[in-house]
Amino acid sequence: MNNTASQPYLTFLLNDARFAVHVTVIYEVLEFVRVTPVPNTPPFVLGVIDLRGNVLPLLDLRMKLELGTSSRTDKTRILILDIRESDDATVQAGVVVDAACDVVMINDDQIRPASDIDFHSGAIPVTGIVNDQGIITMILDINGILTQRDLTTSITS
Repeated sequence: MNNTASQPYLTFLLNDARFAVHVTVIYEVLEFVRVTPVPNTPPFVLGVIDLRGNVLPLLDLRMKLELGTSSRTDKTRILILDIRESDDATVQAGVVVDAACDVVMINDDQIRPASDIDFHSGAIPVTGIVNDQGIITMILDINGILTQRDLTTSITS
């Protein structure tokens, strides 16, 4: 009997790569909506969106992770995330992904630390890697990828 903890993750695609974030950072998954551009923002900032009266920054996760640009399809989704601002506060932002896949349960013992793999670079946003019968899923630290500075810059520049 396996006694390791199992945690829920939302999986999604960027290019053909599969990524996952813990479901606790997911507020909602949306179809692509109208985006209002914001002048003088970094290239990965697409603009702002309206979420039931709240204005949220919208970021292109592909561009933020330096995975190139994408064209929108009928599978393109916006993940509304709760980004940790401090120990007791979060801020919401949207990120564009190519497709939202599934919520999967991943056992802690399935996750190989990213530090075990030599990526020949400094800090990477991948905290772990899961190989499930040849399907590689990279677990992202969304709080490490999207900083408060990114979110502030996206709507105040």
